[in-house]
Amino acid sequence: MAGGEDPRAADHPGPDHPHDAGAPGGSSSPVRLRLRTYFLAGLLVLIPLGVTVGILSWLFNLLDGFLGPHIYDYLGHPVPGLGLIATVLLVFLIGLVTTNIVGRRVMAAVDGALKRIPLVRSIYTIAKQMSDSLLQRHVNFQQVVLVEYPRRGLYQIGFVTGVIEGPLQDELAARAGERVLNVFMPTTPNPMSGYLIMLPERDVQPLRISVQDGLKLLVSGGMAIPALPRKVAPQSRGGSPPREGSPPREGSQAREESQSLEGSQSREGSPPRR
Repeated sequence: MAGGEDPRAADHPGPDHPHDAGAPGGSSSPVRLRLRTYFLAGLLVLIPLGVTVGILSWLFNLLDGFLGPHIYDYLGHPVPGLGLIATVLLVFLIGLVTTNIVGRRVMAAVDGALKRIPLVRSIYTIAKQMSDSLLQRHVNFQQVVLVEYPRRGLYQIGFVTGVIEGPLQDELAARAGERVLNVFMPTTPNPMSGYLIMLPERDVQPLRISVQDGLKLLVSGGMAIPALPRKVAPQSRGGSPPREGSPPREGSQAREESQSLEGSQSREGSPPRR
């Protein structure tokens, strides 16, 4: 070989060789992470929706198949939409029953019975947790806040769930020097899990977005970014509002002072008139 070159050098590319682009830690890793985030976000939306649609469809077919022949024998003709009406009424009655004390005890017994069945327990628990998270939990969230956590310079979205009452609040307030808030810190893209932290009010920064938008932001992994309301500049009396990007107009007194200052500067060096 001329120049003493090693023939194995061509078969073993160096660190700058194009073949290293597909190595672990390259550009393909963020793509896989983003695809996984998209998939999990879509799954979290579709599972509660699919469970709800499946239950309603099953109720519709059950009630329509049971009531349809009896109504036909009684009236002599079918009634369109009978299954839909019966399903809506049944869901309404179930909600009415579960809101009272007896209904709560019945639902607790049914919930405990379903959780004892091995296969049904897993499916039922996941569906119930997701429905509670996406449909009911946001009712208990009072405000979306920003917390500097887990270290300075990093911020995380949280939800204020309330204020501690009683002796615990007195003890925490004495240590913090002010009132302490309960802040739930959910995870992404699954807002059902998370942890509770107790923070003084000075460490909590309120965000001007709704609880629903905050949940969307978490479930989507930051892809569904809500629009913050813009601050409206004060409008001067008798004039039109300032255009976007231009500074607000000054008052009449400020304009007169500015004109007087410009005039004095232009006449600088000449004797003042009497």
